[in-house]
Amino acid sequence: MVFLARFVFHTGLKPACVRLATCALLLWAQGCATSPERDVLRVEAPREEGVVATINDEVILREAWLRAVALDRAMSTLAGAPPPSPEAVLSRLVNEHLVRQRAQAERITATLDQAEARLKFLLERWGADEKRLAQVLGENGLTRAQVVESIRQLLIVEAYLARLGSDEAAAQWLRSQRRQARVGLYVDLAAVAHPTAIPPPRQTAPATPLVFAAPTELPPPTPLVLAPPTPIPTPPPAPIPAANVAPDFTLPDLDGRPVSLSQFRGKVVALNFWASWCPSCRAEARDFGEFARLYRDRGVVVVGVNLREGVEGVRAFAQANGMDYPLLLDAEGSVGALYEVVGIPTTLFLDAAGEVKARHVGILTLVQLEGYVAQLLTP
Repeated sequence: MVFLARFVFHTGLKPACVRLATCALLLWAQGCATSPERDVLRVEAPREEGVVATINDEVILREAWLRAVALDRAMSTLAGAPPPSPEAVLSRLVNEHLVRQRAQAERITATLDQAEARLKFLLERWGADEKRLAQVLGENGLTRAQVVESIRQLLIVEAYLARLGSDEAAAQWLRSQRRQARVGLYVDLAAVAHPTAIPPPRQTAPATPLVFAAPTELPPPTPLVLAPPTPIPTPPPAPIPAANVAPDFTLPDLDGRPVSLSQFRGKVVALNFWASWCPSCRAEARDFGEFARLYRDRGVVVVGVNLREGVEGVRAFAQANGMDYPLLLDAEGSVGALYEVVGIPTTLFLDAAGEVKARHVGILTLVQLEGYVAQLLTP
């Protein structure tokens, strides 16, 4: 898994283990706006409970998600590093899924003995022993066998990326795969400060039929702007430090007119990244429409950034779902990449000065939207 290799990288590895570390850095870094670069397809919300996210046509179940969060937390403790944010955990799960899918097709395998040997090496590098490992795993509800299996999976990922040649080639391949991936969220990642905080997926369906975006030919992707994952607050929203000004951008609206984020200075902004193929985006659409109507006279504006869908499909969806607020088209996904959008929906809340005060990854309700903006409005 990514966390193991990432930590190894920072412990002064010799050449024998550089490849593992490089593999992890690639998986950790290649976050991007996850909207499809092919025809937009209908994706129905899974009926089974416990679905946290979808990666293309496969699901991440609650059990797997909790295990991933616990593993990251445990290995962070052993390595003396802070645990990654929930959004970063999701990012590595997406990356690993994409690489392992190719590795399985090429019948790449790794043995438990190889994983045991790598675990032994890691513990030595971290100055930990089996007693310390058992203690940390116990604190996180994990078993040694789960850690060994995670390392075995990482070795498979490592082996596949090594076949691509240079680190640059591997990074380019992974970026390409991420641009083509669709990642939909079914829970509020902001609530995952502790694993037990994951709520069940929202089951309430919209009252009227939804309109899906029509297939459209999409332009080639643009380079990503990479940065460390942004911490995600847990509602009620915790303020982000001052001077965190949201990057400005300009995108066309549904009528082709250029609109810049800076035009909304002086107002509280809910900046929502979405797409009509995303079930959670569809489920929250009417809440955003109602929120925009209720607060437009109170100095609040919703700005929706649609990722890689055609204008006519977006227009029809917006009209059917009461999305009466500025909707901008991020046809190449470049703004989503700039804002490090891993999965959608993702919403940022900006104060009147344009500073990012909160980031919410996952579905939002009207009540939650009101809670986020309450502290940003001038009494």
